[in-house]
Amino acid sequence: MSALDEIQASAEAARDALDTAKTAVLAALQAAQDKAQQVAGLGLAGVAATVQAAQSSLEAAASALGAGRDAADSAVTGLGEITSDAGAKETAQNLGGVLGHLAQAVSGVDAATGSAHDAYSHAQRSEIDSLVAVIAAAFNGITTAKQSLHDAAGKTEAYRQHVESVAQGN
Repeated sequence: MSALDEIQASAEAARDALDTAKTAVLAALQAAQDKAQQVAGLGLAGVAATVQAAQSSLEAAASALGAGRDAADSAVTGLGEITSDAGAKETAQNLGGVLGHLAQAVSGVDAATGSAHDAYSHAQRSEIDSLVAVIAAAFNGITTAKQSLHDAAGKTEAYRQHVESVAQGN
């Protein structure tokens, strides 16, 4: 497997981790919706409002993960467009574009992390253990996605620097 193939696989793994994280957030969102209805039906308006705040934060997290996933997909596409026929300078430039997409994906994950943290805090205040647990699982998925993105970006940057070094005759 070539270095570029390894980077491609790493970027694809990061994209997949974003999909997994978004799925977990959407599951937490569904749980929050269900719990909000349940506690509202019990007449616990304050708890329902707290759960609805968690729900809003989870919606923001899902949206941010969607944007991050789109950026990661653009990175994967950009890597796929790098051919063995391209020159070193062109390859380094294309890798720079890929790094830009990965940075956008990290920004999306960072936003999702903040929103998920807010959702977790709201869930804790609601004192609904099952909701706290499902949001914690979603938060763990987001953390895994962030680690995968950093791994892909690190490999891409190292390869870009190596290609630039070759292009400069070093």
